[in-house]
Amino acid sequence: MEHTPFGYVIVDGRPKVHEMEAARLTTLYSSYLLGLSRESAAEVAGIKANHTEVKRMLQNVHYLGDDVYPRIIDDDIFNAVQAERQRREKALGRDNIPPKEKPVPVIFTEFRMKKATKKITDPIAQAEYAYSRIEGKVNE
Repeated sequence: MEHTPFGYVIVDGRPKVHEMEAARLTTLYSSYLLGLSRESAAEVAGIKANHTEVKRMLQNVHYLGDDVYPRIIDDDIFNAVQAERQRREKALGRDNIPPKEKPVPVIFTEFRMKKATKKITDPIAQAEYAYSRIEGKVNE
């Protein structure tokens, strides 16, 4: 596992519910449904997180339980939070923001190395110098 979500703790290599954090998550979800902003709901729940981190917590499907993570949040509450989140985004005009385009990586297909013109005694500096002489070319 790459990252253990808030509300879980790893015991004997398996995620288990961290009871205190799970109670905070339940408070976060219910506070958000009562109309508090993400940051205010987190503050009431005793969770230190910014609005983006809270949004990730509110959207984390692991809290519904799956093959790896045990259930923390009920389906009805999770679905109500998603509907409320979408309603708020639409009301604020944030529901149709296109996702950012990821840059296309450049893959070099041809390489050449310019002739080395100096000799450096430090092996690390010599390696850096040698690598700086490499030029890549993209064949289209």
